Amino acid sequence: MNTWDGGSPAVQADDFKNSLSLNAYLRLGYFLNYCSPPALRTFYGPRSDIQHATTQELKQTAIHLIRNSIDKRLDTDKIQAVPLSGGLDSRLILALLMEQVPAAKVTTFTYGLPGSFDFEIGAQVARFYGVEHNPLSLHECPYDTESLVLKAKAFDLQTEVYHGAPVTKLVERYGNTRVWSGFLGDYLAGSRMPHSPAPTKPLAAYRFLEKEGRKTSNLRLDVLAHKQYVSLLDYPDNATGTTFSIEECWDFSNRQAKLIAPSVLHKGLCFETPFSDPEVLAFFTNLPRVHRKNCSLYKGMILEYFPEMSRIPLKSHYGLGLKTGKLPYACAHAGNILRKKFPSKRPNAVRNRMLNYLDFKTSIQSRKDLRDSMRENLNDLKKRNIVNWLDLDEIWNTHQNNHADLSNQLIFLASLEIILKAGRKPEDLL
Repeated sequence: MNTWDGGSPAVQADDFKNSLSLNAYLRLGYFLNYCSPPALRTFYGPRSDIQHATTQELKQTAIHLIRNSIDKRLDTDKIQAVPLSGGLDSRLILALLMEQVPAAKVTTFTYGLPGSFDFEIGAQVARFYGVEHNPLSLHECPYDTESLVLKAKAFDLQTEVYHGAPVTKLVERYGNTRVWSGFLGDYLAGSRMPHSPAPTKPLAAYRFLEKEGRKTSNLRLDVLAHKQYVSLLDYPDNATGTTFSIEECWDFSNRQAKLIAPSVLHKGLCFETPFSDPEVLAFFTNLPRVHRKNCSLYKGMILEYFPEMSRIPLKSHYGLGLKTGKLPYACAHAGNILRKKFPSKRPNAVRNRMLNYLDFKTSIQSRKDLRDSMRENLNDLKKRNIVNWLDLDEIWNTHQNNHADLSNQLIFLASLEIILKAGRKPEDLL
């Protein structure tokens, strides 16, 4: 029997092994028993008028609602900051802001890896619109324990801390600025719509959990069956009648609410999220599936009202524009595959331009601050005896000796220790 930090009652180590909350975290990298904001637990609708509208009417309604959402939140006297990526959502927000705000009052930033699509395209978008741009390379961001503890607090002690924004640098630079996030934009447009939706909630829940747990599928850290985690999943209120698939409903109130929101809309910055507006949500959650397939209505809306955007590269099109034909797209896709198979030997060269974070497989081995802090936190986690069914030394050595890529497992485990150091109590894992 062990007595845990803070003078809490004695807890059996097996209690942790059988904990739904802890096992779900070890499988997914975020906690499912999280109290997310009400706006991310509710659908708004239904809207019967959408079902019989023409495509043109739907595009007009969509752009009106998004523009109106920005108008309601906009204070033109303040500096507006827009984090840019290689996607459509951030550049749409930037274009709509600049209808009302001069370029001198707009600043943009991108964080990630030089050479990745997000990093390079974000800079191109800023140049296209003539606004200030600040790139933040993750190569220059610290991965020491102290910095990661601050990051865990900013993420509300909710998710693993090795991926995501360089919180300290962003708060230092934009702590007093209104930051406009494209959160939920691509999701509402249809980016996570399944090709063959599950007909029942249990099957959809199983598929959702299976997909979310792929990061650790080569070596599972958890010991419980997926079906046991379903009781921790939230399902959005007022979802009856929505055109969203059941998988997307699970995704909305779990992945979007419990993983994406805490890490993207982290503490320390004042975020505005136009796509979370109730009217915008009500529109897209009632949009016929045919208009969300391949995000067709959303893309068509952007091409009609902002045709200049078709000339700016897209991450989803492998650095080509929105109007790219099938052959150039296929060639760009093949080029990205070859780049991954035959990576450049230049220092810090990006192997997969679709990814915008460190290659942790190699960085854990080669980057001293990352390697040392991760090993330190694994040792500290081992002392707690919370995950005593796992041999942390063996997991570490297997990865470091290139016997298997266990970078995600190491990230989840080291993050667990960092989250505990940041203030989450061990008994809260039960």
